[in-house]
Amino acid sequence: MRQFCLEIEQAFCDCLGEGYGHADEQLFPIVYYRRPELFDWYIGDYAEMVTNYSLVRERPEQPLRNLIAHALEAGDKAVARRACSILRRSIESGACSLGLTETKELERAEEACL
Repeated sequence: MRQFCLEIEQAFCDCLGEGYGHADEQLFPIVYYRRPELFDWYIGDYAEMVTNYSLVRERPEQPLRNLIAHALEAGDKAVARRACSILRRSIESGACSLGLTETKELERAEEACL
C-alpha cells in the first residue's frame, strides 16, 4: 500500500507538471500501466471495490452476468477465464454462493473459456 500511494502521488505530480487536471480515479490507469504488479483484481461493481477485492463476497451474480459474459462476447477469453477462476475460488472458499441457475451459467462460462 505504501508503494502504491507513492506511485499515485508521483502520477498526480506528473499530471500537474504537464498542466493536466485530474480526478483521483484517472490516476489509477497511469499507475497500473507503470506498475501492474501493485494491483490485484476485484470483480463486481464500483461499490464492491473493497468487499470483492481478491474474493467475491457480495452479489456474485453481477460479475458472472456482466464481466464474464461481456468478456466472452468480446472474445476475451483470458479476462473471462481469470474472472471465472476468482468467482470459482470464492465459491469454494465459502465467501459467496450461487443459485442453481447461476451455477450452470458459471459452468458454461468456464467451458467457453477453454
